[in-house]
Amino acid sequence: MAGHSNPTGPMVVQTDGTLILETDHPLFEPARDAVARFADLDKTLDGFWFYRISPLSLWNAAATGLGLSDVVSSLTTYSRYDLPVGLVRHLAEHLSRYGRGQLASLHGRLVLRCPDSPLLEALAQHKHLRPLLAVRLDEHTWEIAPDKRGPVKQALVQLGYPAQDLVGYQAGTPLEIQLKKRAGSGAELALRPYQRSAIDAYFADGEPVGGSGVVVLPCGA
Repeated sequence: MAGHSNPTGPMVVQTDGTLILETDHPLFEPARDAVARFADLDKTLDGFWFYRISPLSLWNAAATGLGLSDVVSSLTTYSRYDLPVGLVRHLAEHLSRYGRGQLASLHGRLVLRCPDSPLLEALAQHKHLRPLLAVRLDEHTWEIAPDKRGPVKQALVQLGYPAQDLVGYQAGTPLEIQLKKRAGSGAELALRPYQRSAIDAYFADGEPVGGSGVVVLPCGA
């Protein structure tokens, strides 16, 4: 599973999940784009960017459809050395925990379901989750109140078993906004490339694709 490293790659992968990217390397940009899908930027220094792989960054990646083979493939493509065996085990363990429980709609009711009944039993007994559960429907399913959807997801993240949310979202009321053309100082205002990319990520062929997130606008917009 670990694959083969790239001796001329731009990245060093450490056992604790730290990724060190050499910014002057010709493969820096594709490496940066690849690891940004499953790691968080930690800090930047002259000539190097530091990313960190965490359980949360892996679960966010899993929510977009990335699997273990995708993560390992990206790391081995750009890593200068072989991947630490312990790190690969770490990746597999945390990625396997995503979606073991699912939030879904069942006959108009919001439910938490888990095919692994012993795991569901253990989770349901935990002090952070038990108060949020309403009625047990069967060995694999608990009904939860609609207003407990967010707290249940937060509790499951705390317990290390983030749920896959299959419920979806209700369409909200469109909000019309207008961006200022100039700041109070008279300087021209324009979206930065990364902000434009963030907005474009919500659309495909001009149509919204759904999802949630935050778009950061320029100061004074």
